[in-house]
Amino acid sequence: MCDPLTIAIGGLALSAGSKVASALGDKKRENANREAADEALAFDITDLLARITEEQTAAAQRVEQGSRAARRAASTARVGAGEAGVAGISVDLLLDDIQRQQGEFTSSVEQNLEATERQIGREIRGAGVRRDSRVNAVRAPSAFSTALRIGGSGLDFVGQRLARKSQTKDA
Repeated sequence: MCDPLTIAIGGLALSAGSKVASALGDKKRENANREAADEALAFDITDLLARITEEQTAAAQRVEQGSRAARRAASTARVGAGEAGVAGISVDLLLDDIQRQQGEFTSSVEQNLEATERQIGREIRGAGVRRDSRVNAVRAPSAFSTALRIGGSGLDFVGQRLARKSQTKDA
């Protein structure tokens, strides 16, 4: 039979090894979680930035279509006025109104685009917050807590040995 001190030291060493291995596993899980969160953030940001580009392209196309429609309307108004023999201030007012409507349309499209870009900016910030929350959800192992667990295991083991020793004396 082994001497009790050797058994106690062996038990403590096994417990300490188990706690260190657990802490190393926790650190690996923390690193893997951080990498996954960073990768998810990068994908989210890439998608959101692509969405901004798509929104900008769509807005430019809408403005261009509106501009073409305004030019067609102005041309039609000029031709119609010329064929009818109408000239002067009334034709100028009609053409100014077409141009004003085009300006309002363009302004509206630009305001909507700016609002969409602000919203996507908030979504990007939200993605960063979700990444931080995900990283913070997995607690990083600390050397101090690992040492306390090892010490606690050692004290538990010594306490068990002393309890057994007192039981054998009482028996």
